[in-house]
Amino acid sequence: GGGDAGGCSREEFVVLEVHDDGPGIPPESREHIFEPFYTRKIMGKKGTGLGLTVVWNVVRDHDGRIELDCDSSGTTFRIILPATASPSESWSTEAEAVDQQGQGLILVVDDEPLQRDIAEKMLVTFGYEVAAVPSGEEAVVFVQEKTVDLVILDMLMPPGMNGLETYRQIIEHHPGQKAIVVSGFSESSDVKKAMELGVGAFVKKPYTMA
Repeated sequence: GGGDAGGCSREEFVVLEVHDDGPGIPPESREHIFEPFYTRKIMGKKGTGLGLTVVWNVVRDHDGRIELDCDSSGTTFRIILPATASPSESWSTEAEAVDQQGQGLILVVDDEPLQRDIAEKMLVTFGYEVAAVPSGEEAVVFVQEKTVDLVILDMLMPPGMNGLETYRQIIEHHPGQKAIVVSGFSESSDVKKAMELGVGAFVKKPYTMA
């Protein structure tokens, strides 16, 4: 297969296979499918071209790899991750984290409905009041009309403003606005610029409760 996302150094692995019976991926597209914004769909209507790139980054960050098998009968993605000998610390701390209760209004800004929903549910669990909008443009309007205690801001929201530009416009109206930027990718130059403007932290997706 192709689409190698890094090597595994352990002898025991967890393997997840996802298969469909569609027409397959054309040979000329296979080497590009993990590139950011690469999509054969209509941008802004059918997808952003970021889904497989986010998966690739998450798998790579966990020292795993992705294999691709494709023929006329369909496509199979095989995710191979190193097995762990003991439970993750996040499991043991999850109950403690849920017990911690916060307060205040948090604005979640993310163009992906699933990510907005996950973030909103997690924050409500912690006791926060949550509002969510799908674009930077709507976020700027929202903070003009209502004071928020924290903005959780996705960095990539095509085809509109990205997180950096959104934060720039927000602090024009509310200097010192507290914010966290999130992304499925590693820390970028735009993330660093946002933090220089006053963003307090960078959080890498996917979200966890710990």
